[in-house]
Amino acid sequence: AATVVRDGWVYLYGTANPGTEFVFGFSLRVARMRPDDMLDPGKWSYWSGRAWVTDSTKATELIPAQGGVSQTLSVFEREGTWYALSKRDGFLGTDLTIWTAPAPTGPFGVGRTLAKLPSDTVTGELRYMPLAHPDLLPQQGTMVVSYSRNNTDLRAVEKNPLLYRPQFLRVDLP
Repeated sequence: AATVVRDGWVYLYGTANPGTEFVFGFSLRVARMRPDDMLDPGKWSYWSGRAWVTDSTKATELIPAQGGVSQTLSVFEREGTWYALSKRDGFLGTDLTIWTAPAPTGPFGVGRTLAKLPSDTVTGELRYMPLAHPDLLPQQGTMVVSYSRNNTDLRAVEKNPLLYRPQFLRVDLP
């Protein structure tokens, strides 16, 4: 779902939904490998909560699925703080959220709401897939975020393609 290259390592963040009733978010886990080993999963290691291990089943949740991230998210590091940006509780959530951690392995905090991105079941407007753009139009202490907009009524989108487009906003970093 997200990749960060830092200090000679590739950190690969993956999401999973437990398929539990009324849990709409995804959990977040991390693997790491050297760039030359990206195509060889046998050389990957996974964060167990205490150490890097080769057994993927030992990967610990950095963020739990309950109140968790969307399937798509951004992870990045700035001045020693690691950020995970996503829409809490996935597609059905309302909060553009940022979780912070001191390291790529966490521990990630509860998550702070930066903005509201609700979908609207009455109008059919969908808001989803926020992505961080920390290097786009940089301003100290802030960041540009994009998110996708669409509509459940495909005929409405055919009549007005502007219903299906990215939107941008600037948010404060915690």
